[in-house]
Amino acid sequence: MLLPYPEAVDFLNTMARRARKRNVSLAIISQRFQDFYEKPEAQAVLTSSDTKLFLAQDKAEIGYLKEVFKLSEGEADFLITCTKGEGLLKVGADTAILQITPTAKEFEFVETNLNKLVKRRNN
Repeated sequence: MLLPYPEAVDFLNTMARRARKRNVSLAIISQRFQDFYEKPEAQAVLTSSDTKLFLAQDKAEIGYLKEVFKLSEGEADFLITCTKGEGLLKVGADTAILQITPTAKEFEFVETNLNKLVKRRNN
């Protein structure tokens, strides 16, 4: 939502630098990496972070991620084929495959499909 506004991108860049300097976390979440890729000034927000979590990716965007985050072919292939809840966690130069399984309370918080929520409550 913020990327179309240069002032907002500048704010995010400033926050990312200040957060890193003061050992504070800043979470940036997007479903379309291409939006960041098309704005080099927005890439700085992401590349300045030492910890990154990548979930399943669309084939159309994996090339952008490979280029910016220096993903290997294996990492890129995994992100195209991984299932719901699987992902890559990159901390510095280290990478780990992980499986995310939400608790019942977390599931209620993040699930947007009301049918799934009702079904889960009835079980």
